Amino acid sequence: MKKPGALLVAAAAGAAVVLFTPTTATATNMTSPVVARVSGTPKAVNGAKFTVRLRAGIRRIPERAEQPSGYERSRFKLWDDTDHDCQDTRSEVLRQESERRVTGTCAARTGLWFSYYDHTQFTRASKLDIDHLVPLAEVWRSGGRSWSAAKREAYANDLTDRRTLVAVSAHANRSKGDRDPAEWLPDYSKCKYVRSWVDVKLRWGLSADPAEKAALKDVAAGCPNSRITVHKAKIRTIAAPTKHHHGGSQSGGGGGGGTSHACTRTSTGSCISGGQFCPQASYGHVGYDAHGNAYICTGDRSHPHWE
Repeated sequence: MKKPGALLVAAAAGAAVVLFTPTTATATNMTSPVVARVSGTPKAVNGAKFTVRLRAGIRRIPERAEQPSGYERSRFKLWDDTDHDCQDTRSEVLRQESERRVTGTCAARTGLWFSYYDHTQFTRASKLDIDHLVPLAEVWRSGGRSWSAAKREAYANDLTDRRTLVAVSAHANRSKGDRDPAEWLPDYSKCKYVRSWVDVKLRWGLSADPAEKAALKDVAAGCPNSRITVHKAKIRTIAAPTKHHHGGSQSGGGGGGGTSHACTRTSTGSCISGGQFCPQASYGHVGYDAHGNAYICTGDRSHPHWE
């Protein structure tokens, strides 16, 4: 059964944000004359927080047999560009983890990365994979098969908790495949890996099969029983305008009122208007003319314009 949809719509510099119940991602009409309809991308954000020691965290993961039937990788949508800046989830992870400035406007090209699975260093992004620390197939087997499509997409693109996605060497990632710690562990930093695994399982409410749980306990026995801070995952949808209507001034008294928006100015100081070119850095962003009408910077990425 679908639950009530949007609770809040907020216009932001790069996107509008719509809070919603995780089982739905319904389009919402915004107050005229801003945006007539929005469509959105589900995003994982931090919910309730708790702290637990490593070994207690392992005990806290529910133990259940795996349920692998029906898994297909395509059930987890990859990669999103949630903030519409032309940098998708892969590119965002590479930018988060690089130890020096990353080149490449949209796709990351060069930087400096350290793959902690096998203690190798890279300067070319093409040599790295983005690993779902708890693999997509493992998520499916341990509870994700009952999730909504929106929740699976949010998991697959979770940039909020940096333990969910990690840039590692392509060799290490492909060696791991979709195996859990009973079948595969990295050559190095096993304690870090197990702590991260426990965090992700608890964050997303996933279970562990008996062999997996035994392997986690075996590794944890040789690790410091350190505290893990877990933020339970919540789902929001980040909404981008899909169609703008440019009729009427904010001073008018008819129709749904609306909130006054300061105009977005060009480099010469004048307010923007429809059809004008906009800076590449504004691509996907919303701007307002002198009357409060909303436009989006869109079109050809090399020469975008306000539409």
